[in-house]
Amino acid sequence: MKACYRKLHRYKYQLMDDYTIQIDIKPVQNIELKFLSLSSEGALTIKKFYAWDGPSGPTIDTRDFMRGSLVHDALYQLMRLGELDYKVVLIVRENGTVRRHNLMDTLRLAPELAKQ
Repeated sequence: MKACYRKLHRYKYQLMDDYTIQIDIKPVQNIELKFLSLSSEGALTIKKFYAWDGPSGPTIDTRDFMRGSLVHDALYQLMRLGELDYKVVLIVRENGTVRRHNLMDTLRLAPELAKQ
């Protein structure tokens, strides 16, 4: 599924349609927030108008990294809000650079991204 987004001023990007991806994190109960939801089956839905800052670290803002940065930022937001435990998401902490860490974490949790 294609992620359609636009550039912003405060955040860099805003999602223009809902984006759903199957991930390996499956909470005991469904998580429902204004712009994010995660089902107990592992369906992460990032809702229309969700804003994020794009790829970080040495990674540049290219189309190849937009979906990964979107999923990564959504998962970290769920952690900051206390909806997910950091231990559940931080799987590959010692992989080296920020880019590699973020990319590897995201691909491991959302293997569907690696196929696209």
